[in-house]
Amino acid sequence: HAQYFRDHFESAVDDWLRLPEAAWRALFLPEVDNVRAALEWSLGTGGDTALAVALAGASGPVWTTLSLYGEGAQRIEAAAARIQPDTSKADQARLSFWLAAVLEEAMPARALAAFEQSISLYRELHDSLGLAHSRMRQARVLIKMGRFESAAAALADVHGVESAGLPRLLGVYFANVGYLKVTTGNPASARAHMEKAALFFREAGMETAEHVMHGALADVTWVLGDLAAGLSIPVDSDMESLDEYLTQQGWRPPF
Repeated sequence: HAQYFRDHFESAVDDWLRLPEAAWRALFLPEVDNVRAALEWSLGTGGDTALAVALAGASGPVWTTLSLYGEGAQRIEAAAARIQPDTSKADQARLSFWLAAVLEEAMPARALAAFEQSISLYRELHDSLGLAHSRMRQARVLIKMGRFESAAAALADVHGVESAGLPRLLGVYFANVGYLKVTTGNPASARAHMEKAALFFREAGMETAEHVMHGALADVTWVLGDLAAGLSIPVDSDMESLDEYLTQQGWRPPF
């Protein structure tokens, strides 16, 4: 059972970058209980720790997609504690990346350390895509911590994303550049980058990310003084405006 689901999830991270959101969710999210069972067995007495490390890293996007950050951190950290000298660097890099991802909001300092570990391993592996993704996500943590120069350096170190042909990854890159720009007081530049991010997320079929980016775009547009344009930003084809979407979500302005 554990081997089967390790094999099933082996492509989950790559597919997370390549497949439309709905297709990825349908393929992997229904198996969350099987992932739990496989990890519990593989980390238990008589289990298979190498399998646990591989599966915990491969299933990382499940925990973030389902917003199960606490559970994801617990399970990934349990697997990380079983890393052995002969554990493959690729499995270690993937595990470090997703550990950082589940810790990013609640424990940014620990997330930063985990991203640094994944970056070091991806450099050793000459994995340009893994390195680029880690640097993008590292930059976001650095922004949250107020380390803006370090965040800018991390984003400047992202290479080869356009040639990879992955619109989701391009969306993440431009979203984080936009986040840096708006946080450092350049809303006009932030809007330009966020608009690119929203287009790439749409191209990738990432509806949730596109909606989040539209919300960020509305905020930036309001900051720039164009309230009508901010309210007219669409969330999806079934909603007339961001205003309608926010009303449905029970949102109220903080003033």
